[in-house]
Amino acid sequence: MNTDKLEQDKAAQETRSSEDLLARLKCIRERLLGLRKGPSSTSKEMGRLWREVSEIVRALAVMRSSASPSEDGADAMDGFGAESLDAVIEDIVPMFLQFWSLRGKVSENMYPVYVKLAKNKHILEQLLHTGLFTKTLLKDIEHQLESIERTMHSFSSDRPSQTARTSVTGTGNSPGRNLDARYSLLESKLVACQSILGELKELLGTISPFLLPIHARLVEIKHDLQQLLARRSAHAFSLAEVQMLQDELLEIDSARIDGSYLGKDGSVLPGQATVIWLMEQCYEDTHELLALREAIDGENPLRPIYESLVRIRTKLDHLETVYRYTFRCDDLVPVQEELGEIDNQRVDGKFIDSTGHIPEGQAVLHFLLHKCYRIVYKIQSMTEPVSESLLPIYNQLMTLRKCFLELRRWKVKLAMRDLTMYQIKLAVIDNKRVDGKFVGNDGEVPEGQGILHELLSECYHLQAELQQNSEEIDDDDFDDSEEQEDEDDEGTDA
Repeated sequence: MNTDKLEQDKAAQETRSSEDLLARLKCIRERLLGLRKGPSSTSKEMGRLWREVSEIVRALAVMRSSASPSEDGADAMDGFGAESLDAVIEDIVPMFLQFWSLRGKVSENMYPVYVKLAKNKHILEQLLHTGLFTKTLLKDIEHQLESIERTMHSFSSDRPSQTARTSVTGTGNSPGRNLDARYSLLESKLVACQSILGELKELLGTISPFLLPIHARLVEIKHDLQQLLARRSAHAFSLAEVQMLQDELLEIDSARIDGSYLGKDGSVLPGQATVIWLMEQCYEDTHELLALREAIDGENPLRPIYESLVRIRTKLDHLETVYRYTFRCDDLVPVQEELGEIDNQRVDGKFIDSTGHIPEGQAVLHFLLHKCYRIVYKIQSMTEPVSESLLPIYNQLMTLRKCFLELRRWKVKLAMRDLTMYQIKLAVIDNKRVDGKFVGNDGEVPEGQGILHELLSECYHLQAELQQNSEEIDDDDFDDSEEQEDEDDEGTDA
C-alpha cells in the first residue's frame, strides 16, 4: 500500500514538473516571437534565452530517463488536446538557429537542415502510424537523410571539442556547452529519423517479395480514397471513381485462397496481416464514400442525429490518434452512453421521424453508427483485456463479425432462410448474459465486458443490414411469383 502511495506521489510530482517546464517554454516562445517582431533581438538576450532552453532540455532528459516506458509516453502529451513539451521545443529551436545563421554565428545551412530534419521526422512518424509506405518512398527518404548527413559533416570544423560536447548532458562546465547543444540537436534529430526509417524498413522486410507489389498498389488505392474523402462532399466525386477502386480491391481480394495469399508451393506467404489490414482500411473508405452520397442536410428530420454522429466520430478519431498516450477506459463512458441513446431511437432497425415515417439517409446514419462502434471497440481492445473465461465468446463474435463483413463486402444477398443460422447464433450468445453482463463460471463479472458488448452490437447491426437486403430479395421474388400466377390465370381463361 505504501509503495502504491509513493508511486502516485512520484507520478503527481512528475506531472507538476512537466507542467512547470511547459509553462517556461511557452514564455520563452512568446518572448522570441516578440523579439522577432521588434528591433531588440540582441545576441545577449538570445543567449540568455538559449541557456534557459538548454537547462529545460537537460531537466526533461533526466526526468524521462528516470521514468518508466508508460510514463515516458504519457508525458509526451499533457492532456486531452494539450500542447506537448516536444512540440513547443520544435517551435523554439528553429527561431534560435535562424537568428544565429543571419548573424553568422552558425553555418547558414544549419537552419534549413533542421527544418528538413523536422519535416522528415514528422513524415516518418506519420508513415509509422498510418502504415502507408512503400519501398520506393522509404528509399527516397533515405536519400534525403544521406544528403542532410553530408551537409551536417560540413559543420564539423565549427564544432567545439569533445569536452564541450559532454557538457550538453550536464557533465561538464565548459562555456561552449550552449554552442554545442545546437549541433547535438541536429544530431539527435537525424538519429531519430534514421531510427524510425530503420523500423519502417524492418516492417516492410516482413512482407513476402511476392506480396510487395500488392501492398504497394493498396497504398496507392488508399491514397486515392483519402483524396476523395478529403473533398467531403457527395458532389465532389463520382460513383464511377469509387466503383473503379472498389472493383480493383475485389480483384486483389479474389487472389486469396481460403482467406490467405499462397505461394507457388501452396505455403502461406509472410506479411498476410499487413496486406489484409491495409485492404480492410481501403474497403472501409469505399463504404464511407458511398455513404457520403447520402449526406443528410437541409430540412431532413434526421439531421440532428447525423450531426451528433459526425461529432462523436470526430471525437473518437481524436481519441484514437492524439489522446492514446493518456487514454483511460472511463473516457469512453460518455461516448458509449450517447451512442446508446442514438441507437435506442431506432424502431425495427430504422430511424423514424415524429410522424412514424422513414426519412432518407438511413444508410449514412447506419454507417456512421457502425463506424463509431468500431472505433470504440478498437480503442477498448488496446486498453481493456478480455478475461480468459470470456475468450470463447469473444472468438465466436469475432468470427460472426468477419462473416458478416465478408458477406457485405462481396454484396452477397442471402435469402431469409440462409440468415437464420446467424440469427440463432447471435441469440445463443446474447442469452448468455445475466442482467446484461457476461459472467464467468464462478458467477463473477470478468474483464472485457465493453469489448464484448460493442462486438455484439456491431454483429446485430450487420445482421440487420443483411436481413434488410434479404427482405428486398423476398419482396422481388413475391412480385415475380404474383406476375407468374397472373400469367397462368390469363392462360387458363384463354
